[in-house]
Amino acid sequence: MKLTTTTQVSVDGVVQGNGGPDENRSGGFERGGWARPLFDDEAMTFVDQVYQRADAFLLGRRTYELFAGYWGVREDLGNPIVGALNTKPKYVASNTLTEPRWANTTVLSGDLAAAIGELKAKRAGELQVHGSGALTRWLLENDLVDEMNLLIVPVVVGQGTRLFPDTGPDIALDLVESRAFPKGITIQVYRPAGRPQYDFWIIEASDLDVALKLATEGSKACNRKVEARRNAAKAAGRAYGRRRCPAMASTSRIVNNRRTRKS
Repeated sequence: MKLTTTTQVSVDGVVQGNGGPDENRSGGFERGGWARPLFDDEAMTFVDQVYQRADAFLLGRRTYELFAGYWGVREDLGNPIVGALNTKPKYVASNTLTEPRWANTTVLSGDLAAAIGELKAKRAGELQVHGSGALTRWLLENDLVDEMNLLIVPVVVGQGTRLFPDTGPDIALDLVESRAFPKGITIQVYRPAGRPQYDFWIIEASDLDVALKLATEGSKACNRKVEARRNAAKAAGRAYGRRRCPAMASTSRIVNNRRTRKS
């Protein structure tokens, strides 16, 4: 199965409490419900279409219990999200959940990577992860994600759990699709592509010549100013400490740090 993740994330990376004020108040979070006001008809149509193409769902425990308490008790199966979640298989990644109450649920515990690997290998179709920030990070770290849907909501929340921590694995992403909806939400679809490549700035030889020329002229001008001030101080009988012009030294450091590297 193709494993995809769908995440609503603010501009500052927050994923906590996107749906409502009381959805997730852990850690003293008080700004829940930041995404819903910006979901217009086009954005909701996109989300409906994502759910409709799912063959199964994989959820973290917190998201599973949240979904079960809201989507799982609804009977309007004609709704694309309600119908998908209540009729398709659901898998929950948890070592503590033992008796799931939502029908058609299987708990995955123990060696989670092996269990998900078996799901991906044996079944055709799409295995979807919605929300479940901690699970999404873990799946990315273990190279189990085939595609990411990031719904970027144009708001800075300013507090709450972020999708990615300050320190974590680095991942290169290939852009598959990008578009914007009327109220400003953008969808970015990415495929993980291994580790990023890091490189130095590349400066052409002609640019180096120009930089060195400018630095030389700046250094000469600086030296003239220093000499004039020294002479003026001497004439007035004042001491004038040693002064240095840093222009040439600074430029040399820049050139060394940005030296053209052969590929």
